[in-house]
Order: sequence, then C-alpha cells, then structure tokens
Amino acid sequence: MNAVNLQRPVSAVSAALGAIVPVLLALCLAFPAAGVSGQAGPQLAITLERVPDPPGSDTVTLKATLKNISEHEVPIFVQGPLFDYSLTANDSAGSPVPLSKRGKEFFSKDRVGIWEMAMMLTLQPGETRVDTFVIDQFFEFARPGRYLITVRRNSEAAHEIDTSNALTVVLK
Repeated sequence: MNAVNLQRPVSAVSAALGAIVPVLLALCLAFPAAGVSGQAGPQLAITLERVPDPPGSDTVTLKATLKNISEHEVPIFVQGPLFDYSLTANDSAGSPVPLSKRGKEFFSKDRVGIWEMAMMLTLQPGETRVDTFVIDQFFEFARPGRYLITVRRNSEAAHEIDTSNALTVVLK
C-alpha cells in the first residue's frame, strides 16, 4: 500500500473520530462511571404524601417530592410520574393491591403507544422536584381500609435507586 492509499483510510478514521468524540464526551459527563464521582451516600431523597381529596371524592392522589440532598448537581431523567416512579401498594395484611384493568395495560411490559419523550434535568444542591399523580385508576382499592404505598425511582444518571417513606392511606 503506498502513501496515497494509506492516507484515505487515515482521513476517514480521523473524520469519524472527530464526529464521535463530542458525543462520547457528553455521555461521559452525563453518566460518569459508578464510584468515580467521589460522592459517598445517597444524592436524592423521596418524600411521599397524599394530596387531600376534593369534597365528595375518594381519589388517591400522591405527591412525590424528589430532593437533591448532595452538595453537587445531580442529573435526572424525567418522563412523567407514572414512568419515573415504581409504585408499590399493599393492603393492611401486607398483600399487594391488584392492578385494575387500566393498570395492567399501563404497566404491561408490552405497552405500545404511551411512551413520552424523556428529558434530562439537573437538580441543584437542595433543589426539589414535585410530581403529583392519581393512582386509584391503576389499582383496585376495592375495600375500605388501610393501604401502605411506597415509590421507588431508579436514578440512572445519579447511579442510585431511591425509595420513599411508607405512606399509609386510609380509605373509607
């Protein structure tokens, strides 16, 4: 192979690297390797509370507050509350509350056509994000009684899984 023939593949490789290096750099900044960031302990905390029902209604509306408890910026992906959080609802005996028909369709691994566009946001130290969502359409809260609800959030960008407090909801 002479110098002219060798120059073309080298130029092509240089052009390809020139295009991909900024993308790789952006990914490395957004997703540092676990343990490299130097941050010990959790970076995010979730607090779950129930929003009061409107008069004459018995809905289960939750408010999840996600707070950056670290001293640095924390990137998070945001798609929508029911996508961002995994819900666990148990009755007073500790048994899982069954999903409603709509809940089975929504939480199915085969769901089609309901995905929303995800965005990456940055929470500054001490900053909070509040998500409110109605869940009684997705679970069969068929009987009056006490229910224990928690939410989890897999914060891939923060390299952690966060779990909320256990919220007791009493339905009459």
